[in-house]
Amino acid sequence: MPGGHSTDSSAPSTEVCEWNRSRSYSQRPTYYANVEIRSTSIGHHGDREINAAADEIAVGLDQVRQLPGVDPNRVALWFFSGSGLLAADWLKHSPAWLTCLALTYPVLQTLPEWGVEPRFDSTLAVSDSGAPPILLTRVGRDRPEFISGVNAFVAAAHAANLEIIDVPDGQHGFDMLDHTDESRDAVTRAMAWVVARLTADSAAT
Repeated sequence: MPGGHSTDSSAPSTEVCEWNRSRSYSQRPTYYANVEIRSTSIGHHGDREINAAADEIAVGLDQVRQLPGVDPNRVALWFFSGSGLLAADWLKHSPAWLTCLALTYPVLQTLPEWGVEPRFDSTLAVSDSGAPPILLTRVGRDRPEFISGVNAFVAAAHAANLEIIDVPDGQHGFDMLDHTDESRDAVTRAMAWVVARLTADSAAT
């Protein structure tokens, strides 16, 4: 679930950016259905907008899991940027078909000024989580409030099956903005991690 960039520095956004943003994640010869969520920035009407986006994800996933050729019992969810708040529901109430969950430079902790209910605070959700394997790609040059949320998430996820890819020199949106070996390596490793978990059972049979 791509997240966008808001011109309002006080709020993340769940707006989907251009397809180029995630092209580097789609170069492998694999078969995936992609759910994109379009909504406005989380701000003055943040709670209403994020609830609508959460509903869209649930509906979209239900439709995707019914598509021919899609294994409904082997699904990965991948959240970027501001959509990290939308991961909270899936961390707290993980369905049996959710194979793994990936988070890339995510916004994971709500701030009071965003007007978003605690339901969408992933740092709270993961503490109660019986979630499947989680991959966190964290960057060293993110906004301080986002880094703080990521640190809180890692601390709360002490009992979770959490793996971390660090991108020390990466910025928010590094996969689109930073044309470096470090950036390419992080993208490749994250994609390989997701693919490995989606195909683990089939490889063993």
